Amino acid sequence: MPGYLDPGRGPSAAIRMHGCPVPRCAAWLPASAFICRADRRLVPAPLWAELWRTWDGGRGAATTDHQGACRAAIEAAVREGTCATESTRISTVS
Repeated sequence: MPGYLDPGRGPSAAIRMHGCPVPRCAAWLPASAFICRADRRLVPAPLWAELWRTWDGGRGAATTDHQGACRAAIEAAVREGTCATESTRISTVS
């Protein structure tokens, strides 16, 4: 994913950022986060546990099981509702 600067920290403290993968969500997240907190609350606990189980401390990131769990979590967030950050995402990089 491309990197983005966090405008609140200035260029000397640049952090790699990405947009929340849930469609219609405008939240920007550090690279270490999967989805925004608002969308995380929409994912049922058993599905979130499966996501972490398949992540396996990063060792499972490229596995089909983990990729499927990621897709399922995003689909669950879409199904369950909309988060507070839903709007048009605006890039902070020109």
